[in-house]
Amino acid sequence: MIKGTIDLDISCSPSRTYNYLVQPERQSEWIPDVLSTEPEIGKESNLFRQSIAVGDSVADGFLQLTECRNKEFISYNGGGGPVRFWSEFVITPSISGTHIRHVYRIELKGIFRLVQPLFKHQAKTNSQLAMHNLAQQLSS
Repeated sequence: MIKGTIDLDISCSPSRTYNYLVQPERQSEWIPDVLSTEPEIGKESNLFRQSIAVGDSVADGFLQLTECRNKEFISYNGGGGPVRFWSEFVITPSISGTHIRHVYRIELKGIFRLVQPLFKHQAKTNSQLAMHNLAQQLSS
């Protein structure tokens, strides 16, 4: 299993940060390989379909908003094909505005476990870029 943590301080209120992160449909604005996120079963569901860029191809995936708590904690899980992931965001006030701690876990299935060392670097780089993009979106 691949695990990582990224801490980020941004010049935005915790409330605005939470309200942005709790909208899965906006993930394509800040996560590099997410092309689109759409509700699976109407607006009342916590399950979403995602289109994800994989090299020159597009893969189908799913995303589930699993927990939202006190405007301080958000968790998702999802996956597609041989990949399954879990993602948490802890939002706290900071001197600059908001501190976000992003904790992620990724599991590769089957033969894809053989490329896990290579995928670990890709996952870390992609997560860092996503958090950088998130900071830009929220600071503008």
